[in-house]
Amino acid sequence: MSENELSLKVLEAYTRDVGRGVARIDYDSMDTLNASTGDVIEIKGKRRTVAKCLPLYPSDEGKKRSKQQLLKK
Repeated sequence: MSENELSLKVLEAYTRDVGRGVARIDYDSMDTLNASTGDVIEIKGKRRTVAKCLPLYPSDEGKKRSKQQLLKK
């Protein structure tokens, strides 16, 4: 993995986020990616896609889960 690459597990999206092209990520992971709120990131899984990076809600902080690879674009 490169310096701007990270593996996480995906949680189910909040209803209000579905179809909006957003990925909610904890602040530690955003720092690892050198990403800020609103940056576009690439998500690699079975397929590749891009999403706008937004912070997790406080209730979800610390739940690092994902097999997807996130890359800052």
